[in-house]
Amino acid sequence: MKTVKELPDGRTEVETVINGCNVTVVFAREDNPETMKNVTDLIMSAYAERKTRTAQ
Repeated sequence: MKTVKELPDGRTEVETVINGCNVTVVFAREDNPETMKNVTDLIMSAYAERKTRTAQ
């Protein structure tokens, strides 16, 4: 189940369950290209590491 709600300060909160764990992501009110690039890089790095581990 996924819930999306707007917080009183204008941020957006997305909550979902992944592999039995609650995961909450809070997005800023405005897009920040530098932050989005850093987050994307971290996600891709973690994905590549996991893919390498499962391939072995």
